[in-house]
Amino acid sequence: MSGIGARPRRGRAGARDEAGQDTGWRLADQAPDPTLATVRAAGVEVPWRASRPLAAGDDAIVLLPGLGWRATGCVVAGSLGPDLPLVALDYPRRWPREGLPSIAALAGVCLAALDALGLGRVRLAGVSTGGMLALRMALDAPGRVSSLALVSTAAWGGAVAGPARVEASLALARMLPRTGFDAFYRRLGPSLVGLRGHVPDEERPRLWEDPMTRGKMRDLLRGIRRLDLRPRLREIEAPALVVHGVEDRIFPLPEAEALARGLPRAALAPIEGAGHFAFVTRRARVADELRRFWRGGTE
Repeated sequence: MSGIGARPRRGRAGARDEAGQDTGWRLADQAPDPTLATVRAAGVEVPWRASRPLAAGDDAIVLLPGLGWRATGCVVAGSLGPDLPLVALDYPRRWPREGLPSIAALAGVCLAALDALGLGRVRLAGVSTGGMLALRMALDAPGRVSSLALVSTAAWGGAVAGPARVEASLALARMLPRTGFDAFYRRLGPSLVGLRGHVPDEERPRLWEDPMTRGKMRDLLRGIRRLDLRPRLREIEAPALVVHGVEDRIFPLPEAEALARGLPRAALAPIEGAGHFAFVTRRARVADELRRFWRGGTE
């Protein structure tokens, strides 16, 4: 298996934090090759990558992606380093014709991918939409999940600040022809997911080499809009860490606080001076919080 870690490279301008300062982060430092291997699961090809060959008995950490950013797992893994047993999953490359109209359906695909990769009990880590997916997987297969690391996420789709953005994106996914949607997404995708301003201009196109299809975006947005796991959070017994930027403008901090209160064994790690992309703009702090959690849980 190829490693996720990268050879150090320098770009012309780094990512910016919420104060507009250069963080020094570059995609090339974290995910030098966005081309992932694939595994067939539930009738679709699921892209994946591991930080190192996994040994028998490894308690793998499975990274789940955010909306529209195909390299999210690789970027988070690059910040964490190659010594952890990390496996990054992405959304199916060819979206099934019948669709995956719910987060529950996508969770089923991810669980099937874990089976196909020979992974048993795992630690889940999800960013944004990936955090919602991790919660759903923990509910559907509690025996498979030993812990949850939930970054920049919430327990329900109504938590999204500015819900008109979701509705507008859904309308575009319905109305635009395929070629029109592809052009729209390539041009405006970074702004749609809140990436613009946090990743240098010359780096962003690499994240869009395999852009969202119209059907994929439509199903994911519908799944987010319909999701509400708040009534079932008490059922999740695995220890959890909720990592959240204090200045998150997509999922405001009170939603993360409510998520942490709703989970029976959760701790909240608020990241000062960070927004939705805390794992980019405050990557060292986020990595420290995650490593500490994986070493000792929430106790």
